[in-house]
Amino acid sequence: MNTSRFSNNLLSWILCIISLLFGLASCNVKTNKEKTLEVYEYQDSVTIIPSPKAVKADELFNGKVHMGLGKIQSYEGKDKAEKNLLNQIATNNSALLHGDKENCVNYLYKDAIVYYRRYYPGFSDEAITDEFFKTMSQSYIEQLNRLSERGIDFSLVIPNFVRKIKQGDNVFIVFNVTSNVCSETLYTHFADYEQNLGISHNGGKNWYFITVNEDTPNILRISNSEKIINAVMDY
Repeated sequence: MNTSRFSNNLLSWILCIISLLFGLASCNVKTNKEKTLEVYEYQDSVTIIPSPKAVKADELFNGKVHMGLGKIQSYEGKDKAEKNLLNQIATNNSALLHGDKENCVNYLYKDAIVYYRRYYPGFSDEAITDEFFKTMSQSYIEQLNRLSERGIDFSLVIPNFVRKIKQGDNVFIVFNVTSNVCSETLYTHFADYEQNLGISHNGGKNWYFITVNEDTPNILRISNSEKIINAVMDY
């Protein structure tokens, strides 16, 4: 038994009671009680803006890519933390599409680098992040530029939020990501979503991101409790 901690807590409570009885001062006694874990499941439906041009389903669904008609409207945050996440993921996505690795690194959850170092022994942090962003190749960027020249806009979009977990200043939001592919007359979107995770350790002011996959629990486990992991992964 830690008698010194017990004695300090008892003394704090005694001084608190004396202060209240004689009106000497207000008191704020610290306890070791764990902060409450809050879990919120979003129920918002996805909004799709109709395409200006009518297209038959068999003209669009050719069996190669699962596309849907219409343009997905980006989710709008309900509070400051959610709006901060949306603004910061928009900056991150824009950097991703333009091959701006330096800006992308600013939003990469740092524990992901710690976790993936096991697969790249001897690599520096910069070398590991280079592996993360290999998909940002020059040929990929050139393809997007060619689409743009033909009047076709490719954009990443957040259709909806899935789940929010909060414990003190630690906030975790699972959200979906997909893409709109639109021209002036035809709106389409990728019908399959990818789940991402936004992580903030200062109440939703600054956000960092990772993809939700089989590695996510182990990445989170570096700095977070099993309760948080279970809530994030919906176990």
